[in-house]
Parts: sequence; C-alpha cells; structure tokens
Amino acid sequence: MEFNYYLPTRIVFGRGALEKNAATIALGKRAFIVTGKSSGRVSGALGDAIEALEKCGAEYDVFEGIGNNPELEQCYDAGTAARRFKADFIVGIGGGSPLDASKAVAAFAANDMTPDDIFKNTFENGVLPIFAIPTTSGTGSEVTPWSVMTYHKMRTKRSFGCTLTFPRVALLDPKYTDSLPLDVTRSTSMDAFEHCFESVISKKASPFTDAGNFYALGEFGKLMKQLEDGEVYSLRDMMMLTCIGVGLAPAFKMRFWNIGAEGQILIGGIATAPYGHDAHARHGISANVFPWNTARYGKRHGNARVHEGCSPF
Repeated sequence: MEFNYYLPTRIVFGRGALEKNAATIALGKRAFIVTGKSSGRVSGALGDAIEALEKCGAEYDVFEGIGNNPELEQCYDAGTAARRFKADFIVGIGGGSPLDASKAVAAFAANDMTPDDIFKNTFENGVLPIFAIPTTSGTGSEVTPWSVMTYHKMRTKRSFGCTLTFPRVALLDPKYTDSLPLDVTRSTSMDAFEHCFESVISKKASPFTDAGNFYALGEFGKLMKQLEDGEVYSLRDMMMLTCIGVGLAPAFKMRFWNIGAEGQILIGGIATAPYGHDAHARHGISANVFPWNTARYGKRHGNARVHEGCSPF
C-alpha cells in the first residue's frame, strides 16, 4: 500500500471563530478581498473580515462580483487589480466559486503572465498567501489547492492547482451559512456528497482518506432526511464539519484532477462542461447528474466501493 498526504492549511472551526481569532487573518499588511456578488455581505463574513483586518491594522481592497462559475478573464482582471493595489495576501470569502477564484487571483497578483499561463501550474514568483472563509458547506475548496474556472475559449471549465495554492488558513464559522436559501443549502450539500463519492471510488483511496470519507458518509446518512424535509437550521454546524471531512481527502483529487489537458475531475468534469458552462448550472446540481448512473452500474456489477459510497441513500 502506498499513499501521499499533504495538508499545509491551518483550520479554525467554530461559531464566532473570526472574532475569537482575529489575528489569524493578518497574513500581511495589505489584503485583497475576493468575494461573490452578495454572499459575503449577506452572510456577515465580509463585515467580520473587514473588522478583523482593521483591528490588525491591515489595509484592504474589496473585489465583489464573482459568480456561480468564476470566469478566467474575471479572475485575471481581479489579479491585476490586486497587483495594482500592491496586495501581499488574499482573503477569499464565499462558496466554492469565490474561493476557487481567490486562488487564481493570488497567482495572477504575484506573477506577470497571460490568463492561459495559469494552467501551466508554474509560478516563478510564488503565489500570495490565501485566507479562506467559506459561506457554504460544499466543495471543501478552503482546504484544497484546486481552482476551477469557466474557460470560454473552449466552452468548458478548466482547472489548475499545486502545493502553492493551498490556503494558508481556513476559517470555518457555521453562522455564515445560516442565511443560505434552502435550494443553495441542498445543492452545496450534494456537491459535498459528490466529492465524497468520487473519493471513495478512486483507485488511490487509502485508509487515511477513507477515515474522512466514511465519517462524512455516515453524517450524510443522518442529515439527509432533514435536508429533504427542509429542516436545515439545526444542520448548519454538522454540515460544515462534514464538508471538512470531504475536503481532507486530496488523494482522490490528485488522481482525478490531473487527467488530460483539461485537468478536470472525472465525474465532475464530465458534468460541468455541458451543464456548468452552457447552462450556467450550479456545480452541486450539475456534478450530481453522473454519480447516480455510476451507482446503478456499480450495484449491477457488484462493486463494493460503489455500494459503500451510496450508503447514505
């Protein structure tokens, strides 16, 4: 048996985490904040981050407007703005899309390169440090190095990521998910399940990744009825904790995200090309089109790992 596990991200979890650990946000003196169109403000995370930065004496600039599927060109423009601001660290606030975008912005801000150069995963000047604050419980992007962006040139989505693009700190406060609408709560939860499912059936799954994944699957099984019934408020803390368990399985990501020139997840990549790009569907919805077909195939052919991956249902 062989496996390779690497996680340089510090994780701070709990309600009121930023207020209690304000100094953790000071990864430099000039912060460039990357967030969505409204999620940062509505959740309260943006206000808390600004307050913490001011307490630490750090200057900041805010880039709002990252959509459900961040565009390569927008990330490049934000990176140029961060370089112009002379930012020395990035604060990413939002769901998987703003957090993915923050990694691209961190790379563009530190390196003078063309938009397409980012997919070479070679950054001569390194990448600016990233402080990640999730406002959903879905992709686990706050503890992974991967970033997926809409790539209009080829009408698809394309990814990049390396050890340099791991967030330095991931601050997870479930209160930032309290304001999420029910449909977003459900779609991001299913996004987390899809990532977990892929990890379980990966050929590079290990006892180490199984520990996090089967913990997460067990929790999904407990939470699924309430998600279906719409009684989600009491689930917020456990959903975010479960999402960490899913995110802490990078072995499967190393297996799937490096397939081919596009570097996309096998199942998620197949789904997001037609649905994520052309239909502009949320990733949590589009990426769950294919696991069910995989599950039915696996059950017919007696695949034990697929059976285990479907255990919550």
